Amino acid sequence: MNIRFIQIFGVISFLFYILLALVLYMERVSMIDSAFQLFSIVQSEYLTIQVNRYLAFFTQILPLIGVKLNFSLEIIARIYSASFPIVYGICYVFIAFVFKDKKNAILFLIYHFLIIGHSFYWPQCELVQGISWFIVYVSFLEWQLVNSKKFYYLCLLNLVFVVSLVFMHPLILLIFSFYFFILIIEKSEYRGQYILQIALFIFISLLKKIFFENGYDNMFNDKLIHFFNDFSQARKGLKISVIYNKFILNFKFLVCAFILTIGYLIYSKRFILSAILVVYSVSLILLIYIGYGMNMDLFYSEIQYNLIVFFIGCIFVFCLSFNLNKNYHISFLILMFLAFNYRVIDLSHQYAARVNYLKELIKEYHGQKVIKIANQNDYKNLKLFWSSSFETWLISTIINGKSSSIIIVDDVGKYNKDLGKTNKWITIWETICYDSLNRRYFKFSDTGMYIIK
Repeated sequence: MNIRFIQIFGVISFLFYILLALVLYMERVSMIDSAFQLFSIVQSEYLTIQVNRYLAFFTQILPLIGVKLNFSLEIIARIYSASFPIVYGICYVFIAFVFKDKKNAILFLIYHFLIIGHSFYWPQCELVQGISWFIVYVSFLEWQLVNSKKFYYLCLLNLVFVVSLVFMHPLILLIFSFYFFILIIEKSEYRGQYILQIALFIFISLLKKIFFENGYDNMFNDKLIHFFNDFSQARKGLKISVIYNKFILNFKFLVCAFILTIGYLIYSKRFILSAILVVYSVSLILLIYIGYGMNMDLFYSEIQYNLIVFFIGCIFVFCLSFNLNKNYHISFLILMFLAFNYRVIDLSHQYAARVNYLKELIKEYHGQKVIKIANQNDYKNLKLFWSSSFETWLISTIINGKSSSIIIVDDVGKYNKDLGKTNKWITIWETICYDSLNRRYFKFSDTGMYIIK
């Protein structure tokens, strides 16, 4: 396939992605972590880098600039929503235009568009940012190897890539090792360099474990260490009906793509590659099941299972892609892009309903400071409650020009000591005095005490 077509097609794809993010900004930015991170950026007027995930800098810098320039909260929210596809689009430009890496450009498109739908509405996940950065890194590495670029500053930049990836997300380990195992098998001329990259990643990971521990990564490490013991306990609840209803039905296209890929590898007698794909995919599914069960909401599970799309994408571009007629490539990419847009638009009603439910709460409790004990409707419409104070603040300030103090909780007990406080806003993490908030973005006028509903 012509590199020019890939370049133009990718740019058009990400421009549409940015447009969707701008139009559907409220559905994206008012979702859980996104609302909290936007609150943190607006409140602190600084970057919100959590558990050493420094690559989040790139998606946070644009809304931070908006805060510094005193843009309205609505404009900042739209910028924040669009900042993710803008960053991914820039990554794509480096891969396709600077490094002219046809295979990794296609892999980048497959990862971002093949099954994404629900997770479009949960944009801030650092795993997606990390994998995007990883594909830029391997494209940069290939460019160095092919062009025999060994300048010291390029090696230093390569080291920066690996360090940032180690810190970005624990599951990058699976991505990193799978990709380089495929290259070691398929491209023997650079095998030594690929092994060196794996060794470098492992070494930096050990240094991170020793000197930069954090609770989130430790939970993941514990799951790995106790994998077999945890699985022996968890497998009792793992039934075929559960797998069918929670995984196969929700990810039919992914399952079909996996079966076709395995079939192709076996047909072409690439048994080692088929074994690697099966081991990685099954291990990922079991790890997800042990850590989270099968009852995850689709916006979250889709991001986890999208790692299998990355695995399949690697097989496609390194083993299958260029054995196909170029017309099939073009048709595949166009259909994938159209399907992505259809899924996002089709699901928008579901996530708009969530926003509308919060709007109804804001309207119902207008002018009151409320601690709402969760009922069946809250569970049905919101799923998670910890970010409800940030979500209702964001939505109410944008649509009404006034901020609402509403938090939805399972148990009111931990908030009893703050019920009688006036001029304060209760959030899951802390109770914040109105005077310490930027009045441009936090327009609280309800100065009484909290009431329990």
